[in-house]
Amino acid sequence: MRRMVTCAAIAAALMFGGAAIAPKRAAAVPVIPIGTLMVSIGNGLVQEWDTSTVPPTFVALLDTGKVSFTAGSVFDVAGNFFVTDFDAQAVSKFDPTAALIGDFGSGYNLDPESLIVNAASDLFVGQADGTHHILEFNPAGALISTFAPAPEGRGTDWIDLASDQCTMFYTSEATHIKRFDICTNTQLPDFNPVPLPTAHGFANKIRANHEVIVANSDEAPPFGSEVTRLDATGNQIQHYTASSIEPLNATPDLFALTLDRDGKSFWTGDGNNVFKVDIATGNVLTKFNVLTDCVKCGVATGVGGLAMKGQIQVSNPPPVCTGATASAPTLFPPNHQFVTENVLGVTDVSAPFTINIDGIKQDEPLNGGGSGHTCPDGKGVGTDTALVRAEREGTGDGRVYHIAFTATDINGNSCSGNVSVCVPHDQGHGGRCVDEGSLFDSTKCPK
Repeated sequence: MRRMVTCAAIAAALMFGGAAIAPKRAAAVPVIPIGTLMVSIGNGLVQEWDTSTVPPTFVALLDTGKVSFTAGSVFDVAGNFFVTDFDAQAVSKFDPTAALIGDFGSGYNLDPESLIVNAASDLFVGQADGTHHILEFNPAGALISTFAPAPEGRGTDWIDLASDQCTMFYTSEATHIKRFDICTNTQLPDFNPVPLPTAHGFANKIRANHEVIVANSDEAPPFGSEVTRLDATGNQIQHYTASSIEPLNATPDLFALTLDRDGKSFWTGDGNNVFKVDIATGNVLTKFNVLTDCVKCGVATGVGGLAMKGQIQVSNPPPVCTGATASAPTLFPPNHQFVTENVLGVTDVSAPFTINIDGIKQDEPLNGGGSGHTCPDGKGVGTDTALVRAEREGTGDGRVYHIAFTATDINGNSCSGNVSVCVPHDQGHGGRCVDEGSLFDSTKCPK
């Protein structure tokens, strides 16, 4: 199997190709941007690629300092980056600027391969060999739980966590996506009732809509290889074959996989090639080679893992804006004073978030009859707090403010919404307002 690279082979690659490795990213640099694709390439190395360009652009090289096959990786909510050092029996941690911190956790039994972070920022590690246990560490790196899911072909190679924060999906280099409840310590039925099309299931990711995408390959004649898409109940609904992704490769072995943060595509790797594939159509949107499409970017022994900062998946969903309300939804009396309005009710199970006020509008003219001729009636666009004036037309049916906002978590995932504020004409009839729509910009005074 491709990832079983011997230490001697890695050492030889370093000996003959080490001069091509670039200096490591300096500590005094900006944090790794949202949308960056991290590519594990072996030899203790991870490449950082800017996916805002087509094709992507090589940015920097991270080095764990170990002569090891680097495999699965993940970002935590603070922006720290973790990668498994497969045959060094370790996990390496980098800070948000990609500066190496050092080893994270300890007690790995044999061949840690994949990583996932839960909503509490605990880190889970799947292991391909030895006990095959999944290990759970707290953010400080202390081991807090050990789980023993049933293996199929090998171990708990590639793991991902469902939105319930309990159901762990994992592949075991065989034909099923298996499941284990880490909350009750119970083995669950396999996710897919029909075996995968090829012999070995590898990297898998749960989409925000609960679909699952998994790379799988035969790794032997007839060299069947594909990425398979399954619906939320485990039925296979789409096949992205290697013959369509890389038609010139006679011995394909699609292995690594991650989701793009656009929610519409995924990235997969085979050998030294990385492909971005449209989920709906199966079209290859872009591709690059980790050896030939960059300079001073390390000596690759093969793409062993992929991770995108800010990818949207079921364990890392965006904020939810549907329950948003204004902190003071009704203003009375209409004394023409500004009142502070905060956006409440936005939730995010996976990460802290910030609020930005995008706009403030109202359903009455700013200087309508009996409104006091004060202007503007709204402030705070571009900040996290809105200010709206407690006033309405004396001859109207109450004023309604519409405050547009965007909530963005630290992974770059966002949602947008509107909250309304009523300034009733009086306190009779329940103090209601008749909303006539977002007709006038509250922040701009008429000329």
